Amino acid sequence: MPSRKPVELLYEPDPSKACEEIKKSLLYRRSLVVVGSFSIRRDGQPYLANGERILFVKSDWSLMVQRDSFSTEAVVSWEACDSVKPLCGEKLSIVAEKEEINESEKEPGSGILERLHSLEFDFDHVYAVISTNLVDGTMLLEPGDGELLTAVLLKPELIETGFKPLPSNDELKSGFVDLIGIDSKGLKTVVLLTKKQANGRNVVELSRYIASVRRHVSDGEEVRGILVAPSITNAALAKLREYNFDYRRIDLQEVSEILSYYRSEIGEKIG
Repeated sequence: MPSRKPVELLYEPDPSKACEEIKKSLLYRRSLVVVGSFSIRRDGQPYLANGERILFVKSDWSLMVQRDSFSTEAVVSWEACDSVKPLCGEKLSIVAEKEEINESEKEPGSGILERLHSLEFDFDHVYAVISTNLVDGTMLLEPGDGELLTAVLLKPELIETGFKPLPSNDELKSGFVDLIGIDSKGLKTVVLLTKKQANGRNVVELSRYIASVRRHVSDGEEVRGILVAPSITNAALAKLREYNFDYRRIDLQEVSEILSYYRSEIGEKIG
């Protein structure tokens, strides 16, 4: 098996090679740095003219653009995106998309309006592509989405004390929810899990799941909603409170430690 390379560096790559390296980096959720001369479009409209800048893409797909390595001011800063992908052609482009809550254009009665926003970085020239695959010896491997659910089933108090997962969520006839359980007060509780920073789209998903569950419970029966994530945006937290949902922070390192312990105890892979 080939040894791990902590850093991959392409200096003055042509657009094709740069595109392939960026694809690989995004696929494996590695942190990425692209140095070059590029312009920026937001939602298809010109945002910044061409200039020499540094584009940072973190492993959670949050973005930051700086003018140079000595500048402390970010030209663009975006929290975790729903998708980031390169477009390969004669010149390189990188497109990031995410759904956001638009406060000024709410649909009557809905409370939340999802709107897809995009940033497109059009490169005139790529000076360097740096992809990092670093291992911090103080941390365990980040769990996958399925393993996050497995850890919660093994240790339900990760959600809250007294929480008891139900054996299945078959009663949810439309869509799929991560977990349904009963809280310490006996209330049916819908849980949405994400290992990324929670955003407005997650609030929308949770509200839909709860609406679906409410169609299959007795009239007047209360259904709680809990969004579980390592962190959450301020906008999403405000919307959770507006809907009277709850947020629970989950420590991914603790999740990894739980999985590691049970794997060593049981002697086989979980999940």
